[in-house]
Amino acid sequence: MQQFALSRQLLRQIFVWSALLVTLVTGAVFWASMAQTRDQQIANMALLAEQRVQAGRNFFIEAEQTTATFAQLFVSAYTARQNDPQLLQRYQQWTDETSPGVRRLQQRFHTGVTLDNVYWQALSAFIGPWSKPRDEELQARIMLALELLNQLGPAWQHRFANTHVTMPENVLLNYWPESAWGLLARADLDITAYAVVGSTLQANNPQRIPNWTGLYFDESAGHWVITYQRPVDYQGRHLITPSHDVYVDDVMNALVSDSTPAVEYYIFNQQSQLVAGPQRYQENNEYIGIIDVNKPGLEPLAALYQQIRDNPPQASGPQQFLQSSDGESLLVVTFVAGPNWYHVTRYPLAMIRTEAMTASLSIAGLGAALLLAVLLVVWLFVRHRISRPLQQLQHAAEAVSRGHYQTIASGDIRLPVAVNNEIGLLARTLRDMSQHISIEQETLEREVTKRTEQLQQANEKLAQMAHLDGLTGLFNRRALDRDIDALCTQQPSHAVALLLGDVDHFKGYNDNYGHEAGDIALQAIASCLVQSIEAGRVYRYGGEELAVLVPTHALEQARQLAEQARLAVAELDLHHQHSEFGRLTISFGVTLYSIGDEPTDLLRRADKALYQAKASGRNRVVSN
Repeated sequence: MQQFALSRQLLRQIFVWSALLVTLVTGAVFWASMAQTRDQQIANMALLAEQRVQAGRNFFIEAEQTTATFAQLFVSAYTARQNDPQLLQRYQQWTDETSPGVRRLQQRFHTGVTLDNVYWQALSAFIGPWSKPRDEELQARIMLALELLNQLGPAWQHRFANTHVTMPENVLLNYWPESAWGLLARADLDITAYAVVGSTLQANNPQRIPNWTGLYFDESAGHWVITYQRPVDYQGRHLITPSHDVYVDDVMNALVSDSTPAVEYYIFNQQSQLVAGPQRYQENNEYIGIIDVNKPGLEPLAALYQQIRDNPPQASGPQQFLQSSDGESLLVVTFVAGPNWYHVTRYPLAMIRTEAMTASLSIAGLGAALLLAVLLVVWLFVRHRISRPLQQLQHAAEAVSRGHYQTIASGDIRLPVAVNNEIGLLARTLRDMSQHISIEQETLEREVTKRTEQLQQANEKLAQMAHLDGLTGLFNRRALDRDIDALCTQQPSHAVALLLGDVDHFKGYNDNYGHEAGDIALQAIASCLVQSIEAGRVYRYGGEELAVLVPTHALEQARQLAEQARLAVAELDLHHQHSEFGRLTISFGVTLYSIGDEPTDLLRRADKALYQAKASGRNRVVSN
């Protein structure tokens, strides 16, 4: 009874003083946290607005980057191939004169056709009337641009409406799966007479600055569009202008979609137009992007726009915080580089105050919960200040009797080591003894584990050495046999190619330059193959024969990889005066694994193809 009375008295005193302290601290923290929470909410709003704008801005950044890539690749191709007669032949064969002075790319290049092992699709071209004859340079330029569109357009179609190239000679080339625009354009159309293409001409843009067009409605697409254009000149001459159309509704999904009803988003351009905004402003307009804020009935919208124009963000300081003119909202205005738009997030101040109040009240609730938790801990401590330490010592003694010293040393069994009496001394002694014995056990176990790991590593190293070639560091014939056996046994669902190569005239190289030089040459060629076929696994098949196993999509791709490796070996320029090529070269035989193949079948086909490559003049690739 005396113990329970002491517990009640102690708990009563702790409750009174704790309640008083928690009340004072909670009140002070409540008012301080109101301002802090509001500032934090504003910072979070700014961050969210910047993230939203960055998501939309990615469309514009990617358009600038991809057209720069197109320009660089085109200039390289133009300087290297503008006199290629094949381009002129293709121009005559692939385009038709549909009316006097007008040529168009044939329909099959939009619906899909394979020519010279290249698949062409979604392409159209309008080569409109022009005052001068279309010389061979222009014809070559058109075909080079079509080749690049066919290569790069499919990679960009998921981000942009289309990819097109205009030329100052009234030419428009288009990669656009949805429309064969070049076949639909009017025969008398002069694209250079319109503002979009006209802004890229040297007369209208002497600084040759890439530009975003204003917002316009593309009738053929049925969308509002903004276009990025990058004029490309070479030696003072305007060659092409690669460009992308960006559907505004795609960008809007990144900029204004949200699930919070109270928060509103607006996008204004700098021509007093609402590009996108709350539904109430757009429900009676057929298309987005054409709402003039100065129209009658839109006075609140005009006031909002004027407030932004009076305090605009810039590219150097792309974010501005404003309070709305009615004093009921906080405006976070963010500058959207590229089209130079203003993105506005409108937060009701009442919502901010409510959220701040909620956060502050949660702190008060946390204080009350903390008080209850402290009282519970004290009650448990008072109730068990004797019985619990004894129970802990009992459990520890049972663990020692079973030899479980680690459970005591690791703290799994808690001991009253902090008690400043005989029980605490006994607990500390028992803990120290258990830790010492546990350390000795762990040391012994680590030594056994270390020896076991060393033995395993030695075995793995021996196994690895048995499958490596000592001269080149490549996998050896044994490794190739192993991997081909595994391939034929597992029968993978994806295609795998075997490339079997042989260094041309290598015996003559050894005889004339010495075996040491031959070894060095083999090492260089081995390293070259590893670098040029990164996805493959390279083996020394024997002597000067090398092999590669590489995953691929088709035999033609495997042949291209072998051709790439063959050129890389030739570019090593290892001098060989006794070869008809004047340097060391390599020939390849290429074959694909087929389901049901035995290892001998795969090797026999590759060897047969290699023999054909050798017999037909060496330094070449033959597939089988």
